[in-house]
Amino acid sequence: MPALDWGSPMAALDEAAVARLVSVVGDRGCTALAMIQVRHLGGALGRPAVVPAAAGHLEAPYLVFAFGVPAVPELVEPIRGSLAALAAVCEPGPGQVPRTFVTGGAPVSTPFGDEALARLRAVKVRVDPEGIIRGNHPLM
Repeated sequence: MPALDWGSPMAALDEAAVARLVSVVGDRGCTALAMIQVRHLGGALGRPAVVPAAAGHLEAPYLVFAFGVPAVPELVEPIRGSLAALAAVCEPGPGQVPRTFVTGGAPVSTPFGDEALARLRAVKVRVDPEGIIRGNHPLM
């Protein structure tokens, strides 16, 4: 299905943060979004890996993610507007967005640091020099 989405690490989920989120998406008539999630991160996601991993660990304690479904062309701009309003009230947290929440148009470096991205690209060149393996967010 077509979707327009946005995600960001979130620094805190206190009463003020909840109030800001609700001010944008709390009234069904005021948003074109189909879903908004606030996910609690932590546990193994928050601990540095024993062996260096490409994605590393997630520094932010929360992740906010939302999307809308542009079933008809007239919904594209209202969804973009709702996503922008949500982004404007969220206080971004430290670190990267997990790869599965990287939105369209975001640079491939979003879920990785520069060093990890360089290592991944080197592996890609070494094991798949002809570019047979592809993904939604190409490394190259």
